[in-house]
Amino acid sequence: CAIRIMAVTVPRDGVIARAEPRWSGVAADWGPMRSARKRQEMANWLRGQDYCQRMTSPRPMPRPVNDADGLPLLAMDTAPDRALPEIASRARFDPGTLPSTPRPQR
Repeated sequence: CAIRIMAVTVPRDGVIARAEPRWSGVAADWGPMRSARKRQEMANWLRGQDYCQRMTSPRPMPRPVNDADGLPLLAMDTAPDRALPEIASRARFDPGTLPSTPRPQR
C-alpha cells in the first residue's frame, strides 16, 4: 500500500521523506509517517487488510523444460591452425541514407 502512495509522492517531491526545509515526500501528505509509533500501528493494521495482501507469489515462474536437456554438449572448433576472419572495416551509420517514412495523420 505504501508503494502506491510513494509512487505519487516521491516523483513529485524528489525524496522519500524529508523534514527540512519543509516536510516532503510521504511525510508531506501523510502526517502519521512522522511518528515511529504511528508507523508501526499502521503497519500492523494494514497487514490485516485484504487489499494489502500479496496477489501473486514473489517466486519467479519456473523455466520451461528444455528439449535439449540430456543431450551432449558440442565443443566449439578451436583448432589453432584455423585463422579467424578479419574485420576489414567498421560500418558507419549515416541517418541521411535512410528513406523518409511519412508519419500517420491523427
